[in-house]
Amino acid sequence: MKTPREILFERHRTSDAKLDSIRQNVLAAECRNEFQKRKQAVILRAFPFRIGMIFWRELILPARRIWVGFAVVWMVIFALNAADKNDSALKMAKSKVPPAEILLALQRQQEMLAEFNTPPQPEVAEKPKSSPKPRSALRSPFRLV
Repeated sequence: MKTPREILFERHRTSDAKLDSIRQNVLAAECRNEFQKRKQAVILRAFPFRIGMIFWRELILPARRIWVGFAVVWMVIFALNAADKNDSALKMAKSKVPPAEILLALQRQQEMLAEFNTPPQPEVAEKPKSSPKPRSALRSPFRLV
C-alpha cells in the first residue's frame, strides 16, 4: 500500500515540469533586470572616463606636437614673466623717489577718483520772468479778462 506522501508525489509529478518552466522564466526575467541595472550602473560610472578618452583621442592625440609647442611657449612666457617681476622689484628698490612726491601723486590720484565718483548735480532751469508773448502778428480783437 502507498503512503499518502507517495500518492501526493505521484499526483503532482506532472506539475514538476510546469513548475520548472515557470521557475526558469521568473529567474531569467530577474537575471535580465539585474543585468540591465548593473549595465546602467557601469555605463554611468564609466561615462566620465569614456568622455575623457574620447577627448584625448579626438583632440590631443592627433595634435601632440602642437600641444607640446603650446606647453613650451607657455613655459617660456612664465619664465620671462618671473624674471621681469624680479627685475622690476630691483628697479623699484634702486629708484630714489622722495616720499613727498609719491604722497603728492597719491593725493592727486585720490582727488581725481573722488571727482569721477561723485554723481553729477542736476541743473536747475530758471523760471521765465514774464509770460510768453504770442508769436503771430495778428492779435485777437477780443480780450478775455
